[in-house]
Amino acid sequence: SKDIQVFADVFVKHATPPQGAKIENHTKELLERAGADVIIVSGDGTGEVTNIEDLNRIRNIVPKGKLAIGSGLNGENIQDFSKIADIGIIGTDFKVDGVLNNPVDTDRVKDIIGKTT
Repeated sequence: SKDIQVFADVFVKHATPPQGAKIENHTKELLERAGADVIIVSGDGTGEVTNIEDLNRIRNIVPKGKLAIGSGLNGENIQDFSKIADIGIIGTDFKVDGVLNNPVDTDRVKDIIGKTT
């Protein structure tokens, strides 16, 4: 068994993929050649909502349990996204007023977690 897993962000936020690049091809490369264990799909920037169409494009490529959302999850969309993705990485929306530099708001955490169970 592996002690370390590699979580790889395909079309990583704050980056622009080359013209004509397909998320499906890059996902296969990360899984098959780069040795990624988990694929992360993020929005265009910190806290930006992930493109649900991108998730759907690669869902059948990424093994069950290995597809993560890297940005933009919140109380309004977590139920929709959890139908497609296996893992959710939440940062900004757990903060007071949903502002990245603020401290964690335990009520927001409880609200979002409550919507996933």
